[in-house]
Amino acid sequence: MTNQTKHFIELSSILALRLRCNECEAEISLPLSKELRVKRLRVCPHCEHAWTINGSTMEGAIEDAIGAIKTVARLLNRDFPVGFSLMLEIKADKPEAEVGVKC
Repeated sequence: MTNQTKHFIELSSILALRLRCNECEAEISLPLSKELRVKRLRVCPHCEHAWTINGSTMEGAIEDAIGAIKTVARLLNRDFPVGFSLMLEIKADKPEAEVGVKC
């Protein structure tokens, strides 16, 4: 017998966009309830390591993705019924025993 566990998240449960610098490992969390100013994400606010290139398509893609998540979540939370629910399937962290960590 095979046992499989899946993990899902509703769009309305997404609260923020988290970014972690590849250089200094500083992290920032930007709440989706506020306006996202993607142009300010061009460098790490801590070490100023470049994150995006000025005017790159990455900035627009981030804005589009966040906008789409907000729009779909808002439409699904309206008072009129829809014939489905929408959730994202997410990758689960492996338990320590599977990662090979010894106690």
